[in-house]
Amino acid sequence: MTASPDRRRMGTKAGAIATFVTIGLAVVVTAIAVVTLRTSTEGRAPETDQRPVVSYPETPNVAVGIVDDLDRLTSLAVFTLDPSGSGGSILSVPVNADANNGFGSARRPISRQPFTPGDAEQAAELVSDLEPLLTLTIERGIVLGPDDVADLVEPFGPFDVDLPERVVDSDTAGSGFVAGAGVRQIDADVLVKAFTAIDATGSSYGHHDVDVALWAGLAASASEEDGPDVDLPRDEFDRPIAPTTADELIERLFAGTVASRDLAIDVAATESATNDDDDDFVVVDRADALLVFGAISPSLVSRPNESLSFKLVVPFTEEQVEVLGDDAAGDPVTKTSMTRRFIGQLL
Repeated sequence: MTASPDRRRMGTKAGAIATFVTIGLAVVVTAIAVVTLRTSTEGRAPETDQRPVVSYPETPNVAVGIVDDLDRLTSLAVFTLDPSGSGGSILSVPVNADANNGFGSARRPISRQPFTPGDAEQAAELVSDLEPLLTLTIERGIVLGPDDVADLVEPFGPFDVDLPERVVDSDTAGSGFVAGAGVRQIDADVLVKAFTAIDATGSSYGHHDVDVALWAGLAASASEEDGPDVDLPRDEFDRPIAPTTADELIERLFAGTVASRDLAIDVAATESATNDDDDDFVVVDRADALLVFGAISPSLVSRPNESLSFKLVVPFTEEQVEVLGDDAAGDPVTKTSMTRRFIGQLL
């Protein structure tokens, strides 16, 4: 404070001017901030960076296990329905696939335990064994005995099959002969016997190619026939409504064109896995399973790890790949083998 009136007036004027200047600066800074925030693109994607949205179609599936009259697993496959609502794919799975997938010290071949037709709990166990091996959600499971298989295949016979070896059932009296090797035509009765046969010689996987040939013959015959007339209920968008039971799914599958394929095994993992009990087992090739189901049933493929999911686009044609020649094992390089290798690298 000062006693001089002039000095007090000058101090008051200076303070007022400083206040007005401060207020003015605050207004200017605020206006600049608002304009900057409104025009800034930081923290948001530019309008030109739009990503395409892919909606995967519904592809219902069912695990189908075939057992003999002693409830021993003799054949195994996953049926996947086409998005159109009829037809689809059959993927053959080795019956002795290790449910532990090569991890740990114990091997647990799926075929080690019995499966009873009509037992819902055991069908659920079959599904729970397969899902982690295939990195796939399996919506339902069913176990078929010899009579059930006969009902399934009877409408589509006879069947043209290319059997890689003689089919033998060790439990049948005498030689146990069921069918000879090579290209031949068999009826439904022989097909059922072949599906439920167990050859005690060699390993289960050693006879797996017989299963592959049988499923291929059934798929081809079903595709050539005029499939059964089935109702395809549709929703308000004219999309087929998913079947509610395994029987309905199988009926729709064989009402259209059916493809079949084998599932590869991981030879290196099979040979290196601990096997103190000398179990009969193989380890499923995870990359091959992802390759197959990523193509025919992408909406049901599970994430292999707690990480991002990827869509792999392989734009090469078979002709472009042919110029690469053979791989290290001496096999021709194909688009499929390249894609499997890409998947393996991502895993």
